[in-house]
Amino acid sequence: MGRKGQSISAIHNGQVTEIFQDANSGLTVVVKHNNYQVYYGSLLKVAVEKGDFIRAEQEIGKMGSCDAEPYDHLHLAIKENDDYVDPLLIINKD
Repeated sequence: MGRKGQSISAIHNGQVTEIFQDANSGLTVVVKHNNYQVYYGSLLKVAVEKGDFIRAEQEIGKMGSCDAEPYDHLHLAIKENDDYVDPLLIINKD
């Protein structure tokens, strides 16, 4: 958990492949990094655009909430080849 408006930063270098509104995770940005797709959800607003190349620690957006989880937080999910993986295995990798 965090606070509304808190800056959310990229965990690795990559390219923004999608920005969309999701029923479960709210405003979401997807960043492709090698074989991984990192989903940053429950955002209040975004600071990137689809197609942008971003660097680790660059701001993705601001923390918010969503209808399914109405409290301030980051909904972080990581997929490798369409399978969800434990974020802790990826965050400190590379």
